[in-house]
Amino acid sequence: MESGERDPQRTKRVKEILDQDVFRHQGFVTSTWRNRHGRRFGPYFTLVHREYGRVRKTYLGTCTKLAEMVRRQLRELQVETRRDRQLRELVRKLRHCVRASKVAFDQSLAEQGLQAKGFEIRGWRKIQDERNSKHKAK
Repeated sequence: MESGERDPQRTKRVKEILDQDVFRHQGFVTSTWRNRHGRRFGPYFTLVHREYGRVRKTYLGTCTKLAEMVRRQLRELQVETRRDRQLRELVRKLRHCVRASKVAFDQSLAEQGLQAKGFEIRGWRKIQDERNSKHKAK
């Protein structure tokens, strides 16, 4: 029997802790092991999050079922936050691509003697005057 099964109060306390709004944005379960006199003990599970700029840890014990339950709840709570982060990353990449394409567009315009100003392309008159002067010279 694992410690989570023996200690329903710990499970209840953890569920109360997970009701806090802070876990919608952050928090994770970590597992650690201890070495003592050449023997390895564990895993010991801990719920880690930040509160007012400080790292807070809640000991979950050695119960893998409790740790998995907490991980599952955290995953469900953080779905929206994860989507927001992915969306922000996609927007960042899109802006980078737009910036790079604008630079390439400006270079191709410059090769033709034109330049982009806002949503306008300027320099047409100058090119037209050059073409007209070439035709008159012939």
